[in-house]
Amino acid sequence: MILTRRFLLVAAAATAASAAIPIETKAAAGKIFRPRKLAWVVGTPGEYNFELIRAATPEEAIKLWMAEQCEGFAEPGEPCDCMACTHELVSYRMAAFDQIRNPSPGDWIRAGMGAHCDRCGYECDPEMGARAIADTAVCESCLTPEENAKDLEGAL
Repeated sequence: MILTRRFLLVAAAATAASAAIPIETKAAAGKIFRPRKLAWVVGTPGEYNFELIRAATPEEAIKLWMAEQCEGFAEPGEPCDCMACTHELVSYRMAAFDQIRNPSPGDWIRAGMGAHCDRCGYECDPEMGARAIADTAVCESCLTPEENAKDLEGAL
């Protein structure tokens, strides 16, 4: 059998989809137990390419990210010359996303990560003054005076 990129992408997608299906088992005390994969964010430090990956380990999360991003992923563990393979990848445990299926831009800001401003489209993060307003991410430049005043009232 020849492993093609398409086969690996379909296998990764099927694995990710199957991880979302709850598996119920009875624990010793008779309670229902639903094992779940942990939430990791994987990407390149300093870039806005982080994605939520559900995996058991940080290494598995990086492999799944590479399978999605790599342009010439030939064999698992064999990087090519594409941007995904030539840049340093990191994975961070993101417990805040364990119970969130599809995090909104506001969820990413609340978790201390970056997002794109929902008003102007530029990259923003909490260190640059971005705020989460409901489920949206808003950069410091796009905050209205009323939103800034509300933040000041909360700080007092």
